[in-house]
Amino acid sequence: MLKKSHVKFSVLLVMVVCYNCVETFDYEAEIGSFESALVIEATITNELKHHQILLSRTFQLQESLVQPERNADISIIGNGSTEYVFHETDPGVYVSDQEFKSLPNNDYILSINTSNGKHYKSSGMQLTKATSLDNLYAERDYNEEGDEGVSIYIDSYDPTGASKYYRHEYEEAYKIIAPRWVSEDLYCEELPTHPKFWFETRPYEELICYNVVKSKDILITNTLSLEEDRLQQHRIRFLNRNNYIISHRYSIKVRQYIQSPEAYYYYETLKKTSQSESLLSENQPGYLEGNIRSLDHQNEKVVGFFEVTAVATKRIYFNYKDLFSGEILPPYVVGCTPYSPQLEDLCDDINYNGKKFYDLNVPTGPNESFALLIPRECGDCTALGKTVAPDFWIE
Repeated sequence: MLKKSHVKFSVLLVMVVCYNCVETFDYEAEIGSFESALVIEATITNELKHHQILLSRTFQLQESLVQPERNADISIIGNGSTEYVFHETDPGVYVSDQEFKSLPNNDYILSINTSNGKHYKSSGMQLTKATSLDNLYAERDYNEEGDEGVSIYIDSYDPTGASKYYRHEYEEAYKIIAPRWVSEDLYCEELPTHPKFWFETRPYEELICYNVVKSKDILITNTLSLEEDRLQQHRIRFLNRNNYIISHRYSIKVRQYIQSPEAYYYYETLKKTSQSESLLSENQPGYLEGNIRSLDHQNEKVVGFFEVTAVATKRIYFNYKDLFSGEILPPYVVGCTPYSPQLEDLCDDINYNGKKFYDLNVPTGPNESFALLIPRECGDCTALGKTVAPDFWIE
């Protein structure tokens, strides 16, 4: 499903961008003249899989949700003859009917027909050269601001010198252990004359959870100024040692895309001009002209770039004690100091205010309750993750 991130602009600012060229823009003239544009996120790779394409519409800040583009007909045509058809699995999410992978020396064209009868087509794109991701590793380190933590580095080398343009994404997963989980939970029912309290055994599954998060930043680099087409100790991610997600076990999977020059400059310009956390799916501070055009209206704005790219992937795991042996764990995501509410507030805190029972309390005043409470996150890990480990997880 498409998700909305924080957006800092309330209107679409129109700057015509041709890879790394930007025209000046009259902001005042465009206020109030917002124009919804089709947003396309389409990358196919040399992986044999069901590929995915996302369609949405640019939107203004006052609109609370991403506007998915529904009921479109999408296909990718390879070498002018082989057609790969996509169908909508969730609003705005289109998945190929069959597994396929892009092949060298084949031209691929993206074709989109929207439900309102508009037609769009990309320029022909070819698969970039495959280059291995040689090493992925974690080191105890300091960042440029002098903060201590963990750097996630990669090494990659193309001896032919043909890669040059790189884009990276990562997916991180981590274990969460609720620090104040207890075996019983307190429940409350408001009756006409008095509240009714009782205890029930708490599920053990609420002690250990897992969360998986994908990167949002545009991570691109190139080797144009280097003597070799080599990335050596290239940092992908820095984790402050006080970041609770590395408290127990942490995993990161890095995907390395080899980009065409056109795709690289598109993403470079997008990174320079974008003020939102999302790559493409939200209101942008400028219109980026990519390689997808409207076949009906020459001047219609279309946001997105159809990319055909070779990808390499690696995953690593580490425990906090592997790098910080014998040292205190990072502070938890929320404070977990138990407190005792007033008796009249106990039901509300349990039922509506996200609090969990921690222990019995010896009241010190006439209105103090018999229970010590904590934030839900401290006693129930499902507030932060899922109880079932991801399929790829290794202890």
